[in-house]
This record gives sequence, structure tokens and C-alpha cells, in this order.
Amino acid sequence: MDEKKSVPRNPLEGSFDHPADTLFESSDLFLCAYLKAKGVPFEGTKRGEGKRIIFIFQRQPDIQDLLKGYYNDGCVPVLSFKAALRNLRDIIFGEARS
Repeated sequence: MDEKKSVPRNPLEGSFDHPADTLFESSDLFLCAYLKAKGVPFEGTKRGEGKRIIFIFQRQPDIQDLLKGYYNDGCVPVLSFKAALRNLRDIIFGEARS
């Protein structure tokens, strides 16, 4: 069976292995909490290599700006970030138990 390997891209681009680049994937917990706090729709998770959990989001037209904002100390409401981080950690620990 011929499987396509994804080529690593710029870390600001994430992984776009889905049709029409409609999804954004990352295993960076804090980046994903930031995206969630910014209102990017969360689609779910999948298992990566080993015990790694990959978070999946809908790709937004402004995803590059959001990623640049994160890496340049962008602002996000603290309580929203805290809630998003807690939610993603709950997902990680739930995945670890299964």
C-alpha cells in the first residue's frame, strides 16, 4: 500500500494533510489553547506518534495572523485562555485513559 508522508512545513503553518487544507493540526497545548480562546472552531483530536495527542481546528482565513500573534505575545482574555487550557488538558487526560 502506497502511503503519502507529509512533508514538514513552516511551524507557523502547522500540518495541512486534509482535503483543501480545511483543517489545522498541532500538538502544542498552549498554541491550541490560544486558538481556542481566540474562537477558532475545535474539531477534535487524533493520536500522533507514541502518546502524543494532536488537536484539530477548522482552518480560518486569518490563521497565519493568529499564529503570528501567538508567537509575538498576542493578547487573549485570561479567563478564556484558562478555560481553553483546562478543556484541552481534560481531553488529553481522557485520551490517556482510553
